Amino acid sequence: MTTRELTRIKKKRDARKKFRLALGAIMLIVFMILFNSLQKSLNAQDNDIVSISSLIENSSFSGITLNEPDNLTQPTIIIDPGHGGQDFPGCVYGNYMEKDLNLQLALKVRDSLKALGYQVILTRDTDRAVSLEDRKLIAEKYKAAAFISLHHNAQENDTVTEGIETWYNGTANELNQSFAEHIQQETINATNAKNRGLKRSDEMTLLQGLTIPACLIEVGFLSSNKERVRLIDSNYQDKIVQGIVDGIVISIPRN
Repeated sequence: MTTRELTRIKKKRDARKKFRLALGAIMLIVFMILFNSLQKSLNAQDNDIVSISSLIENSSFSGITLNEPDNLTQPTIIIDPGHGGQDFPGCVYGNYMEKDLNLQLALKVRDSLKALGYQVILTRDTDRAVSLEDRKLIAEKYKAAAFISLHHNAQENDTVTEGIETWYNGTANELNQSFAEHIQQETINATNAKNRGLKRSDEMTLLQGLTIPACLIEVGFLSSNKERVRLIDSNYQDKIVQGIVDGIVISIPRN
């Protein structure tokens, strides 16, 4: 083999070596970009779902400072606006998201109850994701007198089904059924909506294990063309709020 051929082979080997090094460097850069992107995504999720340990240690939750009740002689009510956060909007119809309407109602219920002298804590007062277990632990931490979760219903491919229904766990607390009955009946009285009655579920995660009276109310169907018009109306929302508040007052009297 001539010197020229050896030189040509050596140049090819050097070129291949340089190519492999360049390819390795590019792959490393791509990997680092993907890794950093994934890390940012995970951090964003961690920031969106608040840890209950932060709540218990610092009394800070979902952007709210959860102060200890300033009047321990009056009952504390936990109001839970269902869903929340970018990934948990609940049912969505047009420009209306369940998570937003749940929060609107919760803020109104809070204000009405506080005006009556109750202590009130919301599981969220902004558009944040909160785990089901964290929602329950808030009630346990503050030794609340009752827990009520606010939701809007939906029926796929059905634009006519409407009405209010209230869910309860039949085993977690013996007062759950009567609490749910008062919430359901008073909300029907205030709104004149279709009464879909009480619904029992001992498997619903949110209502499992709570040692205080607890229920979940579905205040209407966003999937209903007719009922959705009412649900987004502020005056109708006030009627829902009045019914819920009346049900709480009957079930959990002030001292």
